[in-house]
Amino acid sequence: MEVILDGSSGWPVSGEDVTLGSVFDQARKQAEGKNRVVVSLMLDGESLNRARQDELRAKPVHGFDLLEIKTVDPVRMSGDTVKLLLPYMGGLERLHDEGISLLRGNDLARGLQKLRQCTDGWDVFTHAVRDIAHLTNIDFTTIPSGSGTLEDRFGRLSATLMRFRMALELKETERLAAIVDKELRIHLWEWRGVLETVQSQL
Repeated sequence: MEVILDGSSGWPVSGEDVTLGSVFDQARKQAEGKNRVVVSLMLDGESLNRARQDELRAKPVHGFDLLEIKTVDPVRMSGDTVKLLLPYMGGLERLHDEGISLLRGNDLARGLQKLRQCTDGWDVFTHAVRDIAHLTNIDFTTIPSGSGTLEDRFGRLSATLMRFRMALELKETERLAAIVDKELRIHLWEWRGVLETVQSQL
């Protein structure tokens, strides 16, 4: 099997006792040695997510032809992500406004649909921020934010979103409007400030 790293350099791998898992680990160690991280593994044209990698770890390399590995500079990737998230939050705020406006205009179905999109949007946001922390080795439990830490801020956001989802399921329009106006708007403002601080340090 041939291993190709970032489309250029590579090396052959053979031997009945060599497993795919050992090759995955070797690739990650090489990336870390260059201050980079592996973001994509493609085996004979199949893109491997984490679950698929775990399934294949014990298999020998014999029988496979090509493993293509893509790596990135984690700091640069995180900076690019933050740049995308700042305007993304503006779009998320507009979704909240549109959803509440529709509810107050007695358009229940469309209003709830907009607000469901908000929950999906928050999920994308929180996963992206967690990815930034992972890539840059930021420990949210040690970074002060307001009266606590960034991890505490995540906890408060999660609690708000849990109540928001419950109100959506029950179609409690007054409660939804209150959560948006009194809680989610504040979260948006606070997290925008956090992202701007992170961006200045990358």
